[in-house]
Amino acid sequence: MLLTLGIISDTNAIAPVARSVAEFYSRRSGLGGNIAVLDMADEIAISPYSIVLPSNSELSPAARRVLTALDLEHNRAC
Repeated sequence: MLLTLGIISDTNAIAPVARSVAEFYSRRSGLGGNIAVLDMADEIAISPYSIVLPSNSELSPAARRVLTALDLEHNRAC
């Protein structure tokens, strides 16, 4: 997300982000108003994501914490 915001704020690139994110960062208090919200004819739905993990090594403690947090959030949403 941070990389996407950095790219779209410094170039003429476009990227799908949640409307609330786009509206926040398009304000002067966000990224200085360098991002514009484009009107869309139809809503865009982003499908669920997948995470690819290495099969031959153990995850770092930080990576395990992130995956646990994602799993907890996913279970809360279901």
